[in-house]
Amino acid sequence: MNLKLRFALLFTLLVAVILSFSMATVYYLYYNYRQADFYRRLEQQVQQAFDLHFDSRISDSLVYVLSEQSGRQLYEEQDFVFDSAFRIIYQFPDTASFLLSKDFLADVKAEGLQRFRYGEKEGVAKFSPQRNAFAVSMAHDRVGVQKVKNLRDILILVCLGNVILTAFLSFVYVRQITKPLVKLSEQITSISESNLTQRVPISRNNDELTLIARNFNDMLNRLEKAFN
Repeated sequence: MNLKLRFALLFTLLVAVILSFSMATVYYLYYNYRQADFYRRLEQQVQQAFDLHFDSRISDSLVYVLSEQSGRQLYEEQDFVFDSAFRIIYQFPDTASFLLSKDFLADVKAEGLQRFRYGEKEGVAKFSPQRNAFAVSMAHDRVGVQKVKNLRDILILVCLGNVILTAFLSFVYVRQITKPLVKLSEQITSISESNLTQRVPISRNNDELTLIARNFNDMLNRLEKAFN
C-alpha cells in the first residue's frame, strides 16, 4: 500500500468515525425525545381517564363519547380504571383487553406512576390516593416509531454517502499534494554517477520539499568534490 492510498484511507476512516458518532447522537436524542413525548401524552390520557370516570357530573354515555373522541388522538389506544381490589371498573374501548398482574399494580401503588411496554404498545399506569384507584393508558405510537425508522435510514444513507464522497475527494487531494514529491523523486532517480553535475531544481517555496532538494544538492556537491 503506497503512501497516497494510506493517507486517503486514514483520513476517510477519521471522517467515518466522526460522522458515525454524530449520526448516532442525533438518532439517540430523537429516539429519547419521541419516547418521552409519547409517554407525556399517555400521562395526560391517564389523568383524563381519572377525571372522566370520577366526575359525577358526567354521565356514563358522555364518558364513552368523550373517551372515543380523545381515543382518536392515539393509535390503538386503550384506557382502564381499576379499583383498590384490582377490578376493572372502566375500560375503553369496550373490547379492550389487558392482562395485568396484581404485583404490577402493587408496584404502581408504591411508586405512584410507572411506564411500561406491552407488545408494540407503550403505556402509563398511575395510582391516585385520593380516589384509591388505578388508571392505565396505552397505545401504539405508529407515526412516531415510523419517523424514528425513517430518520435512522436517512442517517445511514447520508453517512455512507459522505464516507464514499470523502474517500474519493481525499484520494484526489492526496494525489495532488504528492505530485511535487513524485516529481522530486523522479528528478533524484535520474541522477547517477555519470552526471553528478546535474542538480535538482529548487523552488522558491520555503517548504519541506525545498529543504529536501537543497540537502540533496549539498550531498551531490560533496560527492562531486570527493570524486574530483
